[in-house]
Amino acid sequence: MLVTASDDGTVWFFSLLIEEGQFSVAPLGFAVYGEPGETVTGLEFVPGSEKKFLLFTGAGRVLEMRTPGVKDLTDHTTYVNAEALCAGLQVKSEILREEARLAREAEKDKQRSELQADIDERKKLGLEVDENTEKAKLEKRLALEDRELPEIPLVVPEPPSPVLVGVPAADGTFTLLMGGWDAGWVHSASFKEARPTAVRVPGAEQVGVSFRTFSADGKYMVLGLVDGRIRIHAVHEDPWALDDYWHLHMHDNTYGRITGICFSYDGRNLITCGTDGNIFLFDFVPPEGIARPRSSKFVIGGQPEERVDDIDDGSTYSLEEQRQRSALDARQQLADARKAAVRADLAELRREFKQWIGLNQGLPRQVALSHAELLLDERIRAEQRRKAEESLQTGSDRHGKNSIV
Repeated sequence: MLVTASDDGTVWFFSLLIEEGQFSVAPLGFAVYGEPGETVTGLEFVPGSEKKFLLFTGAGRVLEMRTPGVKDLTDHTTYVNAEALCAGLQVKSEILREEARLAREAEKDKQRSELQADIDERKKLGLEVDENTEKAKLEKRLALEDRELPEIPLVVPEPPSPVLVGVPAADGTFTLLMGGWDAGWVHSASFKEARPTAVRVPGAEQVGVSFRTFSADGKYMVLGLVDGRIRIHAVHEDPWALDDYWHLHMHDNTYGRITGICFSYDGRNLITCGTDGNIFLFDFVPPEGIARPRSSKFVIGGQPEERVDDIDDGSTYSLEEQRQRSALDARQQLADARKAAVRADLAELRREFKQWIGLNQGLPRQVALSHAELLLDERIRAEQRRKAEESLQTGSDRHGKNSIV
C-alpha cells in the first residue's frame, strides 16, 4: 500500500498492483487530518506495525492513523478514520523555570556558606559575633531578592512550533525535533502520557534540527541543522546523552538548511545536501575506524562510462572563467544594443532636422527663421558642460579616496 499526505488536509491510500506484467496504482480512499494549508512535515510507519503510522505537521500536531483494511472499503463509502492528537508541548518552559530555581538555590547556599565561614573566622579571632542575627539578616535579604526576581513564564508558542523531524518507536512513544520556540530541544512523547520529556541539544539551543539519520552500525547519529551545520553524535546506552559529538559547518548558515543526509554503501563517505543548492561529500572515519570490505569493487549494472581526461591546456577556460566570460559577453551585447538604438534615434533626429531646414529655406524671408534661431540655446550647452565637469570631479575624488593607504 502507498500512503501520501499533502497540504490540502487529506491522506490518500493507494494499492500497488502488478497484473499481466503491468504495474498500476489504484486509489482506495482518503482520510481528513486537518484544514487545508497545514503543512505536512513527515509521515512515518510505526516500527513493527503494518497499519499504524504517524503524521507530523507544521502546526506542531502529531496524528496517529491506520491504513484501511479490505472490510473498511466499499463502492459506496469513502474510507475516513479518527485521529489522535498529541498534547501541547509546554515542557521547555517548565524545565527553564526549574533550572532557574535550582540555580537560585545554589546561589543562596553559596552565600550561606560564605557567611558561616566568615562567622567561624571571626570567632577564631576572639571577636564577638551574633550568629543568629546575621543569619536572620541574610535570610531576610535573600527573601527580598526572591520577590524581586521575575518569574519565567510558561510559554505556549503561537503559532505552534512546527515538527521538523518525527520518529515513532515500537513502544508507542515518538521523538520530536521541532522549530520555532522549541528549536534545539529533543522531545519524547506519547499519546498515553500528557506530559512529554525534553532535553537540550548541546550547542544548538536555538537552532532547529531539520534531518536525522544513523550510521549503518547504529553507533553514530547524524543531525542536520537549519543553519547548515552537520552534527555527529556517538550513540550511548542513555539515549538522552548528547554531549559526545563533533560538528561540521559547510553549508550556508542562512540559506543552507539541511534537507538530506546519507552514507555511502560501505559507510566510508557521508553525503549532505541543503537548500543552498550544494551537495557535499565527506570522508567518514570515526575514532575506532571502519572495517574495510573484502572487495573494494562495487559493481553497478549498465554500460561503463567513457573515461574523460582532465584538460591540461593552460589557455583553456575553467568552468568558472567560462561562466564569467559568458556573463561579460551578455552585458557587452546588451550595451552594444543600447548604443545601436541611441545611434538610430540620433540619425532619425538628424534626418528630421534637415527636413525642417529645407522647409524653412523655402519660406519667404519675412517668416523664415534665421540661422541663430535654429541653433541650440547656449544656456543648455552650458548646463551640460557643468554637469559633465561635476561628474568628472566626483569620479576623481572617489578614485583619490580609494588610493589612500
